Amino acid sequence: MSNDRCRFALPPALSLLALFVAACGSDTKTGGDAAAANRDEGVPADAPAPAATGGAGGYGTGRGGAAGATGVGGSGVAGRGTGGTISDAAASGGDGATTVDAPAATGGAGGQGTSRVGTGGATGVGGATGVGGATGSDGAAGIDGAGPSRGLFPNRTTDWSQVGVVQPDGTRGIPSRTTVCATVDATKYGDGKTDATAAIQAAIDACPDNQVVILPAGTYLLKSAIGIKRPIVLRGEGAPVTKIVESASINISATPGTWPGQNTLHAVDWTAGYEKGTTTITVSDASGIKVGQPLVLDQLNDTNVMTTGYMPLVSAVGNEGTVGVGVNDCASRDGLNFCTDGSHPVPRALMQIVQVKTKTGNQLTLDAPVYTTHLASLSPQAFYWDGGNLAYAGIESLAIDAQYHDQAISMTFCSHCWVKGVQIEHIARGAVALFYDLHVEIRDSYFHMNQASAPENYGLEVDDTAQSLFENNILDALAAGIIVSWSSSGNVIAYNYSVNDSPGSQVLGQTLSNHSVHALMNLWEGNTVPKFVSDVIWGSASHQTLFRNRISGYLAPFAASGSTTLWSNGNWPIALEAWHRDFNLIGNVLGTAEVQNGYQAATVADGSLVGATSRTSTCACCTCGMGTAPVYVLGYWNHWHPADDTDKFDPLVASTLLRWGNFDTFSGATHWDAKEIPAGETAPAEQTLPPSLYLPSKPAWFGSAPWPAIGPDVSGLASKLPAQLCYETSNLASGGKFDPAKCY
Repeated sequence: MSNDRCRFALPPALSLLALFVAACGSDTKTGGDAAAANRDEGVPADAPAPAATGGAGGYGTGRGGAAGATGVGGSGVAGRGTGGTISDAAASGGDGATTVDAPAATGGAGGQGTSRVGTGGATGVGGATGVGGATGSDGAAGIDGAGPSRGLFPNRTTDWSQVGVVQPDGTRGIPSRTTVCATVDATKYGDGKTDATAAIQAAIDACPDNQVVILPAGTYLLKSAIGIKRPIVLRGEGAPVTKIVESASINISATPGTWPGQNTLHAVDWTAGYEKGTTTITVSDASGIKVGQPLVLDQLNDTNVMTTGYMPLVSAVGNEGTVGVGVNDCASRDGLNFCTDGSHPVPRALMQIVQVKTKTGNQLTLDAPVYTTHLASLSPQAFYWDGGNLAYAGIESLAIDAQYHDQAISMTFCSHCWVKGVQIEHIARGAVALFYDLHVEIRDSYFHMNQASAPENYGLEVDDTAQSLFENNILDALAAGIIVSWSSSGNVIAYNYSVNDSPGSQVLGQTLSNHSVHALMNLWEGNTVPKFVSDVIWGSASHQTLFRNRISGYLAPFAASGSTTLWSNGNWPIALEAWHRDFNLIGNVLGTAEVQNGYQAATVADGSLVGATSRTSTCACCTCGMGTAPVYVLGYWNHWHPADDTDKFDPLVASTLLRWGNFDTFSGATHWDAKEIPAGETAPAEQTLPPSLYLPSKPAWFGSAPWPAIGPDVSGLASKLPAQLCYETSNLASGGKFDPAKCY
């Protein structure tokens, strides 16, 4: 029996050689018949769990840094000694012994207030009962702005607890709109043949603010774009029954299809309040700035700053040139526009979008802290546009067949807007495309491409967007599931599940990615994906945190059309190219057993390990092979061609990378190594991690799934996310119906 494509999951205890023999000798799987689990966990069954020690004192929960709670019991339990951990003083493997006379844990650090300014944690109460346990010591002072992150490396992180939609009363989350203004007539327009564009647009235009237009069960044909220009919701009766077949985008914007023109843009000098963590700044003239208005903070690029002790962050030139969309002042400081002329590097790429909370004279209070300290010598500015953003509009509970055109949903200049419970298929570029958005939320949705393959088959394309939440989505057969570009900052990308790679491609795509100058201070938490890449194609990025992700670094080899050779390339979990500095990788589970060929490639000489062929020629029916690399690929100008442009190799990528508590399958161990903490930071005293860096507790939509789902402290290291369970129980691999109401 001939095999044109063999795709398979990697059982934890099965070697690759045995797996190739088994797969090639079994029934042929062709094209879309590939198993949905072709890149599942791949973690050894005997992966080590750390022996328990006395627990840490609790974190304060009150606003402003309330008292630390009682230290958790210090009694030890039997350790599993299958692999030990790697630390500065590495724990040995072997038989784990029961801890006896464990000292009680030190009282935990003083509470991290959920408000932006913690006023100092109170004393931690004594640790409880290890036999002979000592009294817990005083908790440390609370740290400003840490929120649920509980002060985990606060100099390198921020408060992500207020991302996504925040309602006018301060409640976090998408509002539940119940007043229906119109129901489109499905008998006239829901037959899939009649152009429904005008009828739907008329219903949207006539709908009062904060009300809902209903699309009943049916198939609605859109031959031209429709626009949502006011705070209303377009809602179907569920993705299984309400479907839009479109030839143009659905736009959520006050000015669909346009950007603010040159005459509506304004820039003022930012004269004080440059320090990381501050929420109060001063500008030269605040007369045109309104409370509630989006405001963009920026400065001239620091690429060539040579000040002693200062590390530049921004390179606006990448390995494919420059890109200049969404910037203040194009090629000169005085010109204001949203585009460069294409020949000049972006001059002000370090941008952060905030919302103005209060104004007193020329002093502004912001809804988020400044993410990184700015320099007066780089002429910091704040710029804004007349009219602000559209706010509180959304699309819910329907399916869209995009018919391979770009941007099924376009969300531009929008604040507190959302997409929820939406299925989008047959994507060209960007199932949902975002531009200059603030506090938006895209969740509980399913994005899949199905057949066409192109380098820009993105699920979510996030450009110049801040403090937004992309949570609990299924990403199926996409070249890049979520791509974050163009100065997007302070966002959370969390608990998304990626399955299948771009159809026909034998190269593992960059499922989660930074792509274009200069993404800043984003949190990537709890995702189950094959790969994370931060590329320098269009410039730099910095201060990203990856926390508790399962990243397999594996695409099962398969035969291309007309060939019998099983092959795949790009089999590595993490790649950070040049000018991607100050990243944090904490509590992740990385790699697939017997796939990666080393721990890291972080020098010019190590480049020979990247893309190296690992070939097995004893397969029963074909020749099998993989292009592999180490777990971490760091600092190359183009990591696909590490031998090129070696003069641009960036050693600061590795030296500024913080790694703590990551398990990788190459080492077969969890690394708690103080040598992987950059200069200026201190390794935590405890080898413990909080469940989340943005959620205060397990969310209701997680249901019965384990929490936390991923990490070195999780049984089996990784469990299935709600999005993965939805994919499997809905039988989406075989054409089942996506119904988030049943999944979540």
